[in-house]
Amino acid sequence: MRILLFIFFIALFSCSGGNNIPKEIIQPQTMKFIVWDMMQAGEFSLEQYVKDSANTKLKTTEKFQQVFAVHKITKNQFYKSFQYYQSHPLQNKILFDSLAAYGGRMRENSVRKRW
Repeated sequence: MRILLFIFFIALFSCSGGNNIPKEIIQPQTMKFIVWDMMQAGEFSLEQYVKDSANTKLKTTEKFQQVFAVHKITKNQFYKSFQYYQSHPLQNKILFDSLAAYGGRMRENSVRKRW
C-alpha cells in the first residue's frame, strides 16, 4: 500500500509542474517583446555602426541598456530568464514560436502600410 501511495505522489508532483515558469523568470508573453526589442536594437547597431567594430559593441550595449530601461528590467533579470529558456527546450520553443508569429504579424502590418 505504501508503494502505491508513493508512486501516486511521485506521479502527481512530476506532472503538475512541467510547464510552470518560476516567478523570478520573465514570463513568455513579456519575454517575447523584450527579445524582439533586443533583436531590433542589435540590428540597428549593426546597420548604423558597421564600419567601426569597437563602436558597434559600445552602441549595441547602450541600445540593450535602453531596452532594459523601457521594459523596467535589469541586465541580470534578462540573462537569468534567457538562460532559463535555453535550458528548457519546450519553453524555449514556445517562446521563439511566439516571437516568430509576432515578427510575421509585424512584417505583414509593415507591408500593408506601404501599399
